[in-house]
Amino acid sequence: MRIEARNLAYGFNNNIVGSNIYFEVAKGEMLFILGPNGVGKTTLIKTILNLLGPLDGDILIDNLSISDFNRKELGRIFAYVPQNNSFNFPFKVIDMILMGRTPYLEKFQTPKKKDYEIAFNSLEILNISHLENKPFTNISGGEKQLVLIARALTQEANFLVLDEPTSSLDFGNEVKLLKILEKLSKRGMGVIMATHNPNHAVKKSGKILLLKGKKDFYFGSSLETLTKERLEKVYETKVDVAFTKKDKKVFISI
Repeated sequence: MRIEARNLAYGFNNNIVGSNIYFEVAKGEMLFILGPNGVGKTTLIKTILNLLGPLDGDILIDNLSISDFNRKELGRIFAYVPQNNSFNFPFKVIDMILMGRTPYLEKFQTPKKKDYEIAFNSLEILNISHLENKPFTNISGGEKQLVLIARALTQEANFLVLDEPTSSLDFGNEVKLLKILEKLSKRGMGVIMATHNPNHAVKKSGKILLLKGKKDFYFGSSLETLTKERLEKVYETKVDVAFTKKDKKVFISI
């Protein structure tokens, strides 16, 4: 399965945030949407999910317009982890995660044994099985973020779409999450992740959509796209490049 933006203009209330955007990503690939705060990463994510309609151009799923798909069909294609969570009901964590099975259940149908097995597996992948019976409202912000990611994994969609997923995580959980996303990609899941941190995207296999302004963007491999000169232009700050002992490139704002 392949997702493509073709001559896409996106925004809200008919106010264009970005236009003439192009990118493509297939199952088994990672696409990082990068750019400074306010450049429209969240708006673009919502357009990819068809929560906001394109103002021009289109999002294509295997060459079919996203408008040809109903909400249940899209629920099997995209699993979404939003940046902000405003859920304030004291459901148990396991019940929150089971909500990811909604695209596979009929109206008023309760989850079956298989659905619970998938949910428990998602808990184990993220190492949060100990939260299973806790009220969602009683856990920390970082734990809530991990629960929302587990709910998305339980959805078993073709693409996992995450909007700034590390914003509430401590350093250890951030590193763990990035490794999990890379592993999911290698298993065949597509990953689309919005982030402001270019170091999240320094992977030879990753694709980059680097946003600067309305018509100013770069799309390509991480090696082609993440250059010192482009990052300085986009983030309007001096950037230095360093290398770890394992020859991993790291960008540092100076």
